[in-house]
Amino acid sequence: MINKEDIIPELSKRFPDFTINPDFMGDELIYPILGEFARYIVQKFREENKQELIIIFEFIETLHTDADDFTREAATIGILEGLQNVSEIREQEIKKYLGKISLESWLSLNDFWNEKT
Repeated sequence: MINKEDIIPELSKRFPDFTINPDFMGDELIYPILGEFARYIVQKFREENKQELIIIFEFIETLHTDADDFTREAATIGILEGLQNVSEIREQEIKKYLGKISLESWLSLNDFWNEKT
């Protein structure tokens, strides 16, 4: 099970070319780091790096299925919502890569924001 303390080491281990801003490391500011990871994902879409995208979204699904409550919420708000906010990538392209549970979280975010507007 992945917990809060595992998020940063897992990102570093699984995605060695993802650079974490050192300003965020002192306090291990999870949400800004995950926002940076969302931008990293957008870059992988721009590069059309489908193999890397598969690996990334498998990791996101793991954060939703094999993690503590904090980590699941961080994956939804920090990565998925971050991806919705920074992405010029069409939603349909992103949804192709989402796993079952992360897709449910994505759709829940859409529902939440649609009710707010």
